[in-house]
Amino acid sequence: MSRLLGGNPSATIQTNGGRTVNISGVGDLFISTMVWGSGGHNPTSGTPLVVSPTEETIAVPLTGLPNGKPVTVNYPGTPPGDKSIEFIAEIDFSEANGENISEEGLFNQLYGTTNELMFAKKNFSPILKNNSFRLEFRHRIIF
Repeated sequence: MSRLLGGNPSATIQTNGGRTVNISGVGDLFISTMVWGSGGHNPTSGTPLVVSPTEETIAVPLTGLPNGKPVTVNYPGTPPGDKSIEFIAEIDFSEANGENISEEGLFNQLYGTTNELMFAKKNFSPILKNNSFRLEFRHRIIF
C-alpha cells in the first residue's frame, strides 16, 4: 500500500487547539483506540458538559484505564442508504470500578503517547462503574 501512495508520507500538523503533532505515516491517522474519563459532566448537577471543537484530550482519564482500549470496527448498514461506521470497545467487569465515567473519545493510538490525535468525543451523564456489570460503548459516526 505504501508503494501505491508513493512511500510512507510524513507531516507536521497543527490541531484546532493549537498543538503541533508529527505524523510519521498514513497508519498514524487510523482510529484505533477508545479512551474514557470522568471529567465530562458538571460535578454538582451531573449534566454533560458541551464538547468544544478545540478539545484535544480527555479531561480526566480513568485511573484504571488511562491509555484506553483498542476498538472493533463495525459497518452497521449497507451503503448507499447508511453511510456510517461504529467504533466499539468495552470496559469489563473488573475494570474501572469505583469511577464515574462521563466522557469517551476516539484516538489514533494509545492515549498518553506523543502524537495521539482525538478524532471525536462524547460527554454524558456519569455512570458509576462497579464489578456487577460491563459497559459496551458504540461510537457511531454518520457521514
